[in-house]
Amino acid sequence: MMNAEIIKASVLSYLHFERNCPIIALEAFFGDMDVAAVTKAGYLIEVEVKMTLADLKRELKKDKHITRKKEPWETIYRGPVIKAAYYYIAIPYNLYLKSEKFIKESFPHYGILTVSAQQSYWESSRMGYEVAVRKSAKRLTKVEKLTMEQQIELASKQGNAICSLLGRVLKARRALGNGK
Repeated sequence: MMNAEIIKASVLSYLHFERNCPIIALEAFFGDMDVAAVTKAGYLIEVEVKMTLADLKRELKKDKHITRKKEPWETIYRGPVIKAAYYYIAIPYNLYLKSEKFIKESFPHYGILTVSAQQSYWESSRMGYEVAVRKSAKRLTKVEKLTMEQQIELASKQGNAICSLLGRVLKARRALGNGK
């Protein structure tokens, strides 16, 4: 059984090893972003992890999606406004199959990542899970690169969060009987 931690770990790995993002983060900017990454060019990618159709519908009600029609999406945290240049929804593959039309209509500018289990642990660098890009995110307009200070802040707070996530994923895999 897949859970949000497994999806987050898989997406972190995908962004770092396949997209070559030098900075990856978990629960970034005071938990406003499930997963965040900075591209080599300095642009911020945000990924929201959703497990159910009800989660996706709740996501649409957030201010950042309502105001997106007027201006670039913004996360306000205890500091300057951070704007993501690319926004993705990460979901289990079976949820994508059930709700593909709804997702594409509801999140037209956002990318879609799906996560599915592999046949064996060794088939994937993401602990037995595959991340597939079902739709690429369109770059949101009027978005500036992160400053060096913002990139350093994001990177400096991630060691404990990523190690904690790895521990939760390994515990979940053991409980499911497919991890050592």
